[in-house]
Amino acid sequence: MTDRVDLLEERVSALATAVAALEARLAELGREPASAVQVRAEPERPDAAMTAREAFGGPASEAAGSAPAALVGRAFLGFGGAYLFRALTEAGTIPPLVGAVLGLAYAGAWILAAERSGRRRRLPDAVLHAFLSLAVALPLLWEATVRIQAVSPLAAAALLSGIGAVVFAVAWRHDLASVAWAATLGAVGTAWGLLLATMRIELFTLLLIGFGAATLWATYGRRWHGLRWPAALAADFAVLALVFLGGRSGGPPEAYADLSPGRAVFVALLLFVVYAGSFAVRTLARRRDVNVFEVFQTAAGLLVGYGGAVHLARAVGTREAALGLAALVLSALGYAAAFGFVQRDAAGARNFVFFSSLALVLALTGGGLLVEGPALALVWAAFGVAAALLGARYCRRSLTAHGAAYVAAACIPSGLLGQAISAFVAPTVTAPPRPGAATVAVAISATVSWVLTTRWRRRDPEAGGARFPAAVFLAVAAAGAGVGAIWAFARFLPLEAMAPVRTLVLAAAAVGLAALSNRTGEEAAGWLAWAVLAAAALRVLLQDLPAGRPLPLFAGFVLCGLALLAVSSLGKRPDASSGQEARS
Repeated sequence: MTDRVDLLEERVSALATAVAALEARLAELGREPASAVQVRAEPERPDAAMTAREAFGGPASEAAGSAPAALVGRAFLGFGGAYLFRALTEAGTIPPLVGAVLGLAYAGAWILAAERSGRRRRLPDAVLHAFLSLAVALPLLWEATVRIQAVSPLAAAALLSGIGAVVFAVAWRHDLASVAWAATLGAVGTAWGLLLATMRIELFTLLLIGFGAATLWATYGRRWHGLRWPAALAADFAVLALVFLGGRSGGPPEAYADLSPGRAVFVALLLFVVYAGSFAVRTLARRRDVNVFEVFQTAAGLLVGYGGAVHLARAVGTREAALGLAALVLSALGYAAAFGFVQRDAAGARNFVFFSSLALVLALTGGGLLVEGPALALVWAAFGVAAALLGARYCRRSLTAHGAAYVAAACIPSGLLGQAISAFVAPTVTAPPRPGAATVAVAISATVSWVLTTRWRRRDPEAGGARFPAAVFLAVAAAGAGVGAIWAFARFLPLEAMAPVRTLVLAAAAVGLAALSNRTGEEAAGWLAWAVLAAAALRVLLQDLPAGRPLPLFAGFVLCGLALLAVSSLGKRPDASSGQEARS
C-alpha cells in the first residue's frame, strides 16, 4: 500500500509539473508581441468591454484574462486530471476513499485558482476555474456517496455544503454571476440527487433549506434576484415530499423507514420560520417593501411548511398543542413586525398589510389547535375587539378587517352560526336551545366592534374601506339578537306558532336595520336590511307556501309586505338629505 501511495504521489507531482509547463507555454503563445502592445495606443472598444462584463459578471474595464485557446486547453487538462484519479480508483491502484479525497483536493485546487484569478481581475480565468471545480467535485461526490459508497450521506451533505459555500463565496466576492448560478443550480441538483438516491430525505431537506436561506441573503447584497427562486422551490418541494411520505396513512414506505415524524414536523416548520423570519428582518432593518418573491415564498412556506407540520402532527396524533402555541408566538411576532410600519404612511402600507395578514392566519390556526368550543370563541371574540380597537386607534382598515375575521370565525365554535341556521332556515321548527355564554359574548363583541368602527369612520372621512367589516360586525350582532328573540318567543308559544314568529323576527330586524341606517347614515345597515328582508321573503315562499297552512301564510305575506314598505320608506330619507347637502 505504501509503494502504491508513493507511486501515486510521484505521478501527481509529474502531472502538476506538466500542467504548469503547458500553461506557461500556452500563455506565451497567446500573449501579443511587445511591439504590438507599444504600437497600439487606443483603448479597447466599449462594446468588447461590455461583452466581457455581461459574460462574466465583473467590471468591464478589468475583465482581462487568458486567450481563448489557453482557456480551452486548461479546461481539457482539468478534465484529464479528474479522469486520471477515476482511472486509478477503478483500476484498484488506490482505495476508493483515497481516490475520493484526492479528487476533492484536486477540485479544491481549482477553487483556489479561481480565487487567485479573481484577485488579479482575470475574470474569464476565474470563471473557468470555478466551473472546473464544480464539474469535478459534484459528480465525484455523488459517485463516492451512491455508487462506491465511500462517503456517508452525512459526510456528503457536509462536503456538498462546503463546496457550494466556497464556490459561491468566490463568485460573490468577485461579482461573478455565472459562477453563482452554476454553484446554486449544481448544489441544489446534487442535493436532490443524493436525497433520492440515499433515501435520507430529512437530512438533505435541511440542507436545501440552508441553501435557500444562504442564497436569499447573498442575493440581497448582489441583487442576483433570480437565484432565489430555484433554491426556494427546491426547498419547498423537498418539504412537500417529506410531508407526503411522513403523513401517509400506512406510515412511510419501507425505503424511508428511518423517517421520523417528530423530526419531519421540525423540518417542515423550519422552512416557514427561516423564510418568514428572514423577510421580517430584511424589511425592518433595511426599511424596504416586500416584493413578489417574498409574498410568494411566505405563502408557500405557510402552506407547505406550517400546514405540512400540522398535517404530520395530526397524522401521528401528537404535538398539535405545541404547534398551536408556536403559531400564536409567530402571530405575535408578525403583528410586532407589522406595527414597525404602523406610523408610516404609504411607504410602509404594503409591509403592514403583509405581516398583519400573516399574523391573522397564524392566530386563527394556532387558536384552533390549542383550544376548541366556547373557549376558542371567547379568545377569537377578544381578538376581534382588540383588532377593531387598534384599527380605530391607528386608522388602519386592515386591522378592522382582521377584527371582522376574528368575530366571524368566533361564530362557529360559539354555536351562533348553527343556532341562527336552526332558528331561521331549518325546514322543521324545533325548540331552540338557550344561547350560551359564548354566543352572547360573540354578539356583544360584534356590537362593540361595530361601535368602534362607526365612530372611527365618522371622524375620518377617508375610512370608507371599513364598510365591509362594519357590515360583518352588524350582521353578527343582528344574528345574535335574532337567536335570542326566537328563544324568548319559544318559551311562551307552542312550536306550531313559531313559523310566523320566524317571519316576524326577520321583518322586525329588517325594519330595525333600515331605521338604524336612516338615523346614523350607516350604509352597512341599509344593505343588511334588504338582505334580511329578502331572507324573510324567501322563507315564506320556500317553507310556508309549500306547507299550505293559511294562518302562517297570511302572517308571512302581511309581515313581509309591511316590512318592505317600511324599509323602502326609510331608505329614501338618507338619499334625500344627502342630495340637499350636495345642492347646498
